[in-house]
Amino acid sequence: MNKNIWIVLIFLIGLGCQHIERPKMPENLIPRDKMINILTDLYINNAARSVNVRVLRNNGIVLDSLLYVKYDIDSLQFTRSNAYYTSDLDNYNSMFEEIEQRLVAMKSRYDSLAKDRSGGSTNMDSVVRAQRINQQRGGRQLVEPASTKVDQDSLE
Repeated sequence: MNKNIWIVLIFLIGLGCQHIERPKMPENLIPRDKMINILTDLYINNAARSVNVRVLRNNGIVLDSLLYVKYDIDSLQFTRSNAYYTSDLDNYNSMFEEIEQRLVAMKSRYDSLAKDRSGGSTNMDSVVRAQRINQQRGGRQLVEPASTKVDQDSLE
């Protein structure tokens, strides 16, 4: 029994020492900066897909195809370039750190724009919002306020 365990153990160690061949650099390798742009857009597309998949499906929008058109690449070129970059984990991790920094910067920029658009409060009262808009328009109002003056004839 003990002898069989040793044989299996040596066999497993032998399998663990196999040579893994890394992919060769493709002829049409996507440059690193362009690949970072593509992967950034890919993550944005995946987020959009997870939120609005029904809208995308109903309108026949295929986000991956849009990326290929935008960056003038095809799916095979992207797959081969991605496989090449993933074979060097240190480089790929540094690419993803840069992608993460870009996404965080985009998020903070869009959050600040949304905050500016809402006036700093997400629960701003519509009356306050209308007053602010009227002030920005130089006092001209979109709708004249209703008169609080009561006609005597209407009371009789």
